Amino acid sequence: MFRLAEPQWLWLLTALLGFPPVWWWLDLWAQARLRSFVGSRLAAGLTAENSTHKKWIGRICVLLAVIFLILGLARPQAGLRGVRDEWRGAEIELLVDTSRSMLAQDVFPTRLGRAKQAMHYLVDHWEEQRVGLIPYAGTAFEVCPLTEDTGALKLLIDALDTEQLPVPGTDIGAALTEALQAFARTSRNSRAQRICVVVGDGESFGNLPKEALAKAVNEGLHIYTLGVGTTQGVPVPSKNTGEPIAPNAPRTRLNEKKLGELAALGQGLFVHLTGQGQEEEVVVKEIDRLEKVQQYSNRLLVWNDLYPFCAVAALGLLLWDSLLSRRKPRGKREVHRKRRAFVGLFLLAISSLSWVSPAQAGSRERIGEGLSAFQQRRWADAEKCFKQAAQKNPEDPLATYNYGCSLLVQKKFPEAYTAFVQAKAHAEGVLEQDVWYNVGYTAYYLGWRQGDPARWVEAAEAFQQVLLWNAGDDDAGYNLELILRQIEKYTKQTTQRQTQSQGGKQGDREGGGANLPGSDRSPSEGKSNEKAPPSEQNSESNQRQKSGDKSSVSEDQKGNKQKGMSKQDALRTLRSLENEEQDMRRNQQPNLQDENLYHGPDW
Repeated sequence: MFRLAEPQWLWLLTALLGFPPVWWWLDLWAQARLRSFVGSRLAAGLTAENSTHKKWIGRICVLLAVIFLILGLARPQAGLRGVRDEWRGAEIELLVDTSRSMLAQDVFPTRLGRAKQAMHYLVDHWEEQRVGLIPYAGTAFEVCPLTEDTGALKLLIDALDTEQLPVPGTDIGAALTEALQAFARTSRNSRAQRICVVVGDGESFGNLPKEALAKAVNEGLHIYTLGVGTTQGVPVPSKNTGEPIAPNAPRTRLNEKKLGELAALGQGLFVHLTGQGQEEEVVVKEIDRLEKVQQYSNRLLVWNDLYPFCAVAALGLLLWDSLLSRRKPRGKREVHRKRRAFVGLFLLAISSLSWVSPAQAGSRERIGEGLSAFQQRRWADAEKCFKQAAQKNPEDPLATYNYGCSLLVQKKFPEAYTAFVQAKAHAEGVLEQDVWYNVGYTAYYLGWRQGDPARWVEAAEAFQQVLLWNAGDDDAGYNLELILRQIEKYTKQTTQRQTQSQGGKQGDREGGGANLPGSDRSPSEGKSNEKAPPSEQNSESNQRQKSGDKSSVSEDQKGNKQKGMSKQDALRTLRSLENEEQDMRRNQQPNLQDENLYHGPDW
């Protein structure tokens, strides 16, 4: 037998039809955004190792997980099982006076209104009890049998009125008799603790019903009384106007004496209800002290819910999707990486109990000391510790990587670059991504300081590897874009210098050559025709080539052709060119994203 307890949730399955088109559109949008960011050729290289097959397997896992979650909301059920409704508590009947005297307004809002407030409080604190309701006047009638449904019981309490019972008067004996009959009809256990709570003004009782009281006491019934009203009394009001029914209308008063006698004979307690609302708590505490017995309802047949299995299946699919790689296999090593990951968990548990070589133990100890020194900004001590750890275990990529970080923070770029390249050969996982990032970082700085554009190409390739690992690494993407622009700018400047050099040679052939600044002779000084020192002769031309300022070179050459340059003019020109060279170096200084926030050491 199978059924769905909440089949309306299945309508959500229709929304799953929109998932494949949305995924397809997101793929196109992501590809277009990547091409606009790095260009079509580089985008193809960055996504070359992405596996479309594995990507769609992961999406199918997500789709199946959502289907199982929707099925869980529909509450699939199969088979029936028997259960016993276990319940422990007391059985309580509320006996409420609904005679005309309960309309008196000596308490707010009326005696009946105050009684309803008290009964609401009691029901709210009797959630584990079975409670019934019996209004009484000249006769009594059970309007609510014993129940645990406190919500329905409150509605019936609010509906109480002095006109519900046709016979006027106040007959507490009839109410007690009706309560005993109600217990006999609806009680689940004859050994249950039975309690009657009488709420009224105690007026017009006459003599106490001895027979009903004796029978109630013999059956172990406890009687608690709650008095409503004042002992001074007020005239009996009219239901419609609230005014006295006649000029000489009798006065109605709270009869505390008879209510107290009734509670004493019933082994209970009398409480006078005032307008403060604290007396009901006394009754609740007294009833809680009574012994409760274990009770059972009839054996019930209930359906077996299957939604936990749906939730477990959805969780398993999502976990599988998170472990599934999105990259194409890299030979045998990559194909078996996931399998080795699960086997590695078992081997790791065993290896943690196995013997550790002294070299490995010493290496880890030195790494810990180095990390402590690094956190305290003792760079030299950290470098020493990491270097010793790398020497003890050269194949440990973590020690070599941390050694490179300690060198990098001290601006020792060549040594740091060598350490990162060495760590790259053995690093895996997240550590490999950090190693590639720092390789690109140091390679770019070495290229800038050494004037070697080949280093920039190497740095760009390193940041491409970082993006292959994590396409969402914004720092690596920013740095890659910066380096590519720098390479493009350098290529343009090189082309311009070559064009300018060819134009200068042609001018020398046509005009007999031009004296460059810094190497010309000043005729006004009348000095011999000798060359300037090599440092002065070459520095200016080199600075002019690095700055890429073609216009200034052309103007200087024209000026030298037209007239000779004095020594003072040559010195001023040299200083100007030196200032331009300093500005150029400041402008070309690397500005990598978060350059001080390189990828630091790792545990």
